[in-house]
Amino acid sequence: MPRTIDLAPLWTDLDARLPEKGNLLALELEHQGLEPRAVLLSHDDGRRRGVLLSIRDSATELPVLKAGGLEICRESRLGPSGELDHFIQISCISEELHPVFDKLIERVIQRLAQGATPRDACRDAVREFRRLLARSRGDLPAEEVIIGLIGELHLLLQLVEIDPNHWRSWIGLKGTNVDFSFAGADIECKTGRSSDAPRITVHGLDQLEPMNGHRLFLRHLAVEPNPSGSLHVPGLIERVQKQVVDQEGFMALIANSPYDPEQHDLWREHAYAPVAEAIYSVNDDFPRIRPSMFESGQLPPAISSLRYDISLQHAVSCKLTESDSRVLLNGLVSEPKAP
Repeated sequence: MPRTIDLAPLWTDLDARLPEKGNLLALELEHQGLEPRAVLLSHDDGRRRGVLLSIRDSATELPVLKAGGLEICRESRLGPSGELDHFIQISCISEELHPVFDKLIERVIQRLAQGATPRDACRDAVREFRRLLARSRGDLPAEEVIIGLIGELHLLLQLVEIDPNHWRSWIGLKGTNVDFSFAGADIECKTGRSSDAPRITVHGLDQLEPMNGHRLFLRHLAVEPNPSGSLHVPGLIERVQKQVVDQEGFMALIANSPYDPEQHDLWREHAYAPVAEAIYSVNDDFPRIRPSMFESGQLPPAISSLRYDISLQHAVSCKLTESDSRVLLNGLVSEPKAP
């Protein structure tokens, strides 16, 4: 195991001094396996901490990094010989993130000592920073929530490829009984592991009940975990966003979902491959528990909630052919939404 690097003495030394306005104060971090002046710790006149990674050329391309709490830029400083030394500078913009930032610096040093280039070491360390930051903000939702969102986004991608305005028909995030509502038709999405028998879990008595005189359809997606799979929440969001016109409105809708952009890397690790998909017509022949089965049209007073599974093997007669599924999706019309 790599030994922990104690940065506290250097930070204490830096904190005891304040650079002139607009300047940067830096101290060399010496460590076994590093070239002289390969890594400098720094802070600016606002006492914002940073790390400088030596590069040979000021034109070295910066890694493309997206991480809340960090900034990256180039920095050039006079070296001991009087010549300019060039660096990649990573700055931590929040004092609350100092402990996580120290972990980033440790990771940079370990990668450099292993022979990585400053650019690659920087990229890998920032990825780790994002993971640490995400974990410090809490765990991700349960897998069934993640794959449920994947299933809805997967269908949404198909829909916006037909009509870029169809994202407005995605109403499931508002707590409605169905996930998508169109003129005359609603769609409920269910997603599960392909290793399971094709089955769905129903929550409540009304989830599979047609509403407002609409036809109701069930879209089932079977997936399998795959680290290089094409189905993961961040990627699907990006693909849908490219299709829609009102990207700001779409991202405002995403803000109501369980997905947190600050946890991008953690969500990205939950990747799946599609195995099978099918659409079912939820008609009178579709097996389910219905309000009409109860005298009052609702659950008895002694039963406070209802959750049950349906084996889709018993709904084969309600399954649409691939051709009919395409006709259905291509014929959907988004209902006008009130401004």
